Amino acid sequence: MLSNATTISNPIIKEALLKVDQNILKLDSAFDSTIKIHNQPKVEIKVEELIKNLHGFNGNVIIQTLFLRGTYNGKVIDNTTPVEINEWLKAIKRIKPVEVMIYTISRDTPHGASLKKIPVSELKKIALMVESIGVKTRVPGNVKKKFNILICPLEWGLGHAARMIPLARCLRDMDNNITIASGEEHLSLFRNELPGLSYINFTGFKPSYSRFLPQYLSLFLKSLFFCSI
Repeated sequence: MLSNATTISNPIIKEALLKVDQNILKLDSAFDSTIKIHNQPKVEIKVEELIKNLHGFNGNVIIQTLFLRGTYNGKVIDNTTPVEINEWLKAIKRIKPVEVMIYTISRDTPHGASLKKIPVSELKKIALMVESIGVKTRVPGNVKKKFNILICPLEWGLGHAARMIPLARCLRDMDNNITIASGEEHLSLFRNELPGLSYINFTGFKPSYSRFLPQYLSLFLKSLFFCSI
Protein backbone atom coordinates (compact mmCIF):
# COMPACT_ATOMS: atom_id res chain seq x y z
CA MET A 1 0.00 0.00 0.00
CA LEU A 2 1.46 3.34 -1.10
CA SER A 3 -0.01 6.51 0.39
CA ASN A 4 0.92 10.20 0.46
CA ALA A 5 0.41 10.02 4.26
CA THR A 6 -1.82 13.11 4.42
CA THR A 7 -4.59 11.32 6.37
CA ILE A 8 -2.61 8.99 8.66
CA SER A 9 -3.72 11.00 11.69
CA ASN A 10 -7.11 9.34 11.24
CA PRO A 11 -7.15 6.35 13.67
CA ILE A 12 -9.22 4.21 11.29
CA ILE A 13 -6.77 4.77 8.41
CA LYS A 14 -3.78 4.14 10.67
CA GLU A 15 -5.28 0.87 11.90
CA ALA A 16 -5.92 -0.25 8.32
CA LEU A 17 -2.37 0.61 7.22
CA LEU A 18 -0.91 -1.41 10.09
CA LYS A 19 -2.61 -4.51 8.66
CA VAL A 20 -0.97 -4.40 5.22
CA ASP A 21 2.27 -6.22 4.40
CA GLN A 22 4.05 -3.17 3.04
CA ASN A 23 2.92 0.13 4.52
CA ILE A 24 4.70 2.62 2.22
CA LEU A 25 4.24 6.28 3.16
CA LYS A 26 5.66 9.40 1.51
CA LEU A 27 8.04 11.92 3.05
CA ASP A 28 9.76 14.04 0.39
CA SER A 29 11.18 16.74 2.65
CA ALA A 30 11.42 17.95 6.24
CA PHE A 31 10.45 21.50 5.27
CA ASP A 32 6.89 22.80 4.86
CA SER A 33 7.87 25.08 1.98
CA THR A 34 9.48 22.26 0.00
CA ILE A 35 6.53 19.93 0.55
CA LYS A 36 4.16 22.63 -0.70
CA ILE A 37 6.04 23.05 -4.02
CA HIS A 38 7.15 19.44 -4.38
CA ASN A 39 3.86 17.65 -3.67
CA GLN A 40 1.24 20.31 -4.46
CA PRO A 41 -1.00 18.99 -1.62
CA LYS A 42 -4.74 19.72 -1.71
CA VAL A 43 -4.76 20.16 2.07
CA GLU A 44 -2.35 22.04 4.33
CA ILE A 45 0.44 19.80 5.59
CA LYS A 46 2.62 20.54 8.60
CA VAL A 47 5.78 18.45 8.33
CA GLU A 48 6.34 18.32 12.08
CA GLU A 49 2.89 16.81 12.60
CA LEU A 50 3.47 14.43 9.69
CA ILE A 51 6.76 13.20 11.17
CA LYS A 52 5.11 12.63 14.58
CA ASN A 53 2.35 10.61 12.92
CA LEU A 54 4.90 8.56 10.98
CA HIS A 55 6.80 7.92 14.20
CA GLY A 56 3.52 6.67 15.68
CA PHE A 57 3.72 3.54 13.47
CA ASN A 58 6.53 2.32 15.77
CA GLY A 59 8.73 1.26 12.88
CA ASN A 60 5.98 -0.58 10.96
CA VAL A 61 6.38 1.72 7.99
CA ILE A 62 8.45 2.09 4.82
CA ILE A 63 9.32 5.68 3.93
CA GLN A 64 9.39 6.57 0.23
CA THR A 65 11.11 9.75 -0.96
CA LEU A 66 11.23 11.28 -4.43
CA PHE A 67 14.39 13.32 -5.03
CA LEU A 68 14.51 15.89 -7.83
CA ARG A 69 15.70 19.37 -8.67
CA GLY A 70 14.62 22.10 -11.05
CA THR A 71 11.87 24.72 -11.28
CA TYR A 72 8.08 24.69 -11.36
CA ASN A 73 6.08 27.81 -12.22
CA GLY A 74 9.18 29.90 -11.57
CA LYS A 75 9.86 28.35 -8.15
CA VAL A 76 13.02 26.40 -7.40
CA ILE A 77 12.64 22.80 -6.24
CA ASP A 78 15.64 20.91 -4.85
CA ASN A 79 15.39 18.47 -1.97
CA THR A 80 18.96 17.23 -2.52
CA THR A 81 20.81 20.20 -0.98
CA PRO A 82 22.93 19.52 2.14
CA VAL A 83 20.41 21.36 4.31
CA GLU A 84 17.49 19.38 2.88
CA ILE A 85 19.28 16.04 3.22
CA ASN A 86 20.43 16.78 6.77
CA GLU A 87 16.93 17.61 8.03
CA TRP A 88 15.41 14.69 6.13
CA LEU A 89 17.91 12.31 7.78
CA LYS A 90 16.96 13.69 11.18
CA ALA A 91 13.33 12.91 10.37
CA ILE A 92 14.25 9.36 9.31
CA LYS A 93 16.06 8.88 12.62
CA ARG A 94 12.94 9.96 14.51
CA ILE A 95 10.56 7.81 12.47
CA LYS A 96 12.75 4.67 12.63
CA PRO A 97 11.20 3.00 9.55
CA VAL A 98 11.90 -0.61 8.65
CA GLU A 99 13.11 0.59 5.24
CA VAL A 100 13.57 3.70 3.09
CA MET A 101 12.87 3.73 -0.65
CA ILE A 102 14.46 6.57 -2.62
CA TYR A 103 13.97 7.28 -6.31
CA THR A 104 13.78 10.06 -8.87
CA ILE A 105 11.49 11.03 -11.75
CA SER A 106 11.44 8.79 -14.83
CA ARG A 107 8.95 10.52 -17.11
CA ASP A 108 8.51 13.86 -18.84
CA THR A 109 7.91 16.77 -16.49
CA PRO A 110 4.57 18.65 -16.47
CA HIS A 111 3.90 21.79 -18.50
CA GLY A 112 5.51 24.85 -16.92
CA ALA A 113 8.21 22.81 -15.18
CA SER A 114 11.88 22.11 -15.79
CA LEU A 115 12.67 19.19 -13.51
CA LYS A 116 15.78 17.05 -13.65
CA LYS A 117 16.36 13.44 -12.72
CA ILE A 118 18.87 12.77 -9.96
CA PRO A 119 21.66 10.45 -11.17
CA VAL A 120 21.69 6.94 -9.71
CA SER A 121 25.21 7.61 -8.37
CA GLU A 122 23.85 10.51 -6.29
CA LEU A 123 20.92 8.44 -5.05
CA LYS A 124 23.41 5.78 -3.94
CA LYS A 125 25.29 8.37 -1.86
CA ILE A 126 22.04 9.38 -0.15
CA ALA A 127 21.28 5.69 0.44
CA LEU A 128 24.65 5.24 2.16
CA MET A 129 23.81 8.12 4.52
CA VAL A 130 20.56 6.40 5.46
CA GLU A 131 22.24 3.04 5.93
CA SER A 132 24.85 4.68 8.16
CA ILE A 133 22.08 5.37 10.70
CA GLY A 134 21.01 1.72 10.62
CA VAL A 135 18.07 1.84 8.18
CA LYS A 136 17.82 -0.47 5.17
CA THR A 137 17.59 1.51 1.92
CA ARG A 138 16.39 0.61 -1.57
CA VAL A 139 17.31 2.47 -4.75
CA PRO A 140 15.21 1.41 -7.79
CA GLY A 141 17.46 0.75 -10.76
CA ASN A 142 20.41 0.21 -8.44
CA VAL A 143 21.57 -2.92 -10.22
CA LYS A 144 25.06 -4.36 -9.99
CA LYS A 145 25.34 -5.01 -13.70
CA LYS A 146 24.58 -2.75 -16.65
CA PHE A 147 23.32 -4.71 -19.64
CA ASN A 148 24.07 -4.19 -23.33
CA ILE A 149 20.72 -4.68 -25.09
CA LEU A 150 20.14 -4.97 -28.83
CA ILE A 151 16.62 -4.26 -30.16
CA CYS A 152 15.84 -5.24 -33.77
CA PRO A 153 12.22 -4.53 -34.75
CA LEU A 154 10.84 -6.18 -37.87
CA GLU A 155 10.54 -3.94 -40.90
CA TRP A 156 6.97 -4.95 -41.63
CA GLY A 157 5.43 -1.56 -41.04
CA LEU A 158 6.08 1.06 -38.35
CA GLY A 159 3.85 -0.73 -35.85
CA HIS A 160 6.62 -3.16 -34.89
CA ALA A 161 9.00 -0.28 -34.20
CA ALA A 162 6.41 1.82 -32.35
CA ARG A 163 5.70 -1.04 -29.95
CA MET A 164 9.41 -1.24 -29.10
CA ILE A 165 9.73 2.44 -28.13
CA PRO A 166 8.21 2.14 -24.60
CA LEU A 167 10.35 -0.95 -23.94
CA ALA A 168 13.53 0.78 -25.15
CA ARG A 169 12.72 3.86 -23.07
CA CYS A 170 12.16 1.77 -19.93
CA LEU A 171 15.39 -0.20 -20.41
CA ARG A 172 17.30 3.03 -21.05
CA ASP A 173 15.91 4.59 -17.87
CA MET A 174 17.18 1.55 -15.96
CA ASP A 175 20.68 2.71 -17.00
CA ASN A 176 21.28 -0.01 -19.61
CA ASN A 177 23.16 0.45 -22.90
CA ILE A 178 20.62 0.26 -25.73
CA THR A 179 21.40 -0.31 -29.42
CA ILE A 180 18.68 -0.16 -32.08
CA ALA A 181 19.27 -2.08 -35.34
CA SER A 182 16.78 -1.70 -38.19
CA GLY A 183 16.17 -0.08 -41.55
CA GLU A 184 16.48 3.65 -42.06
CA GLU A 185 12.73 4.32 -41.85
CA HIS A 186 12.52 2.72 -38.41
CA LEU A 187 15.76 4.33 -37.25
CA SER A 188 14.37 7.77 -38.08
CA LEU A 189 11.42 7.07 -35.78
CA PHE A 190 13.67 5.85 -32.96
CA ARG A 191 16.09 8.77 -33.30
CA ASN A 192 13.18 11.20 -33.02
CA GLU A 193 11.65 9.49 -29.97
CA LEU A 194 14.84 8.33 -28.22
CA PRO A 195 17.80 10.53 -29.17
CA GLY A 196 21.20 9.57 -27.82
CA LEU A 197 21.00 5.80 -28.26
CA SER A 198 23.30 3.75 -30.48
CA TYR A 199 21.92 2.94 -33.92
CA ILE A 200 22.88 0.40 -36.61
CA ASN A 201 21.46 0.53 -40.12
CA PHE A 202 20.46 -3.09 -40.59
CA THR A 203 18.09 -3.58 -43.50
CA GLY A 204 15.79 -6.59 -43.15
CA PHE A 205 13.87 -8.43 -45.80
CA LYS A 206 10.43 -7.50 -46.98
CA PRO A 207 7.75 -10.19 -46.65
CA SER A 208 6.20 -11.82 -49.68
CA TYR A 209 3.28 -14.21 -49.74
CA SER A 210 3.55 -17.50 -51.62
CA ARG A 211 0.61 -18.86 -53.57
CA PHE A 212 1.76 -22.44 -52.98
CA LEU A 213 3.71 -22.74 -49.68
CA PRO A 214 2.51 -22.14 -46.11
CA GLN A 215 3.54 -18.65 -44.98
CA TYR A 216 5.86 -19.87 -42.21
CA LEU A 217 7.77 -22.07 -44.69
CA SER A 218 7.95 -19.29 -47.27
CA LEU A 219 9.41 -16.90 -44.70
CA PHE A 220 11.85 -19.52 -43.44
CA LEU A 221 13.21 -20.20 -46.91
CA LYS A 222 13.48 -16.51 -47.67
CA SER A 223 15.36 -15.90 -44.41
CA LEU A 224 17.87 -18.60 -45.36
CA PHE A 225 18.44 -16.93 -48.70
CA PHE A 226 18.71 -13.49 -47.06
CA CYS A 227 21.31 -14.70 -44.54
CA SER A 228 23.39 -16.35 -47.24
CA ILE A 229 23.95 -13.19 -49.28
